[in-house]
Amino acid sequence: MSGLQNSSRSRYCCTCSLNVGGNYRKSAALFKGIIQRKSIYSPDALLGRAKSYIELGQMGKAKADLQEYIRLSEKGPQTDDARDLLKRL
Repeated sequence: MSGLQNSSRSRYCCTCSLNVGGNYRKSAALFKGIIQRKSIYSPDALLGRAKSYIELGQMGKAKADLQEYIRLSEKGPQTDDARDLLKRL
């Protein structure tokens, strides 16, 4: 499992899979728990929660999470996508 923890791709896939099924309210709550534990998944959880908030129409919360994700993951694999998404909100 330690090999998976070091892979940004695996972390991203893990957190994004929480949105499967379209239950974005539950997804946002799950991401919140990950973020509160300050785990290695926290930056990716911010991105996932932002996407959940967008689906729920909570754009202010989505913007805040995207900005924090970009701050924490300035050169991360999804940072350009996060910046593009932020511009569209």
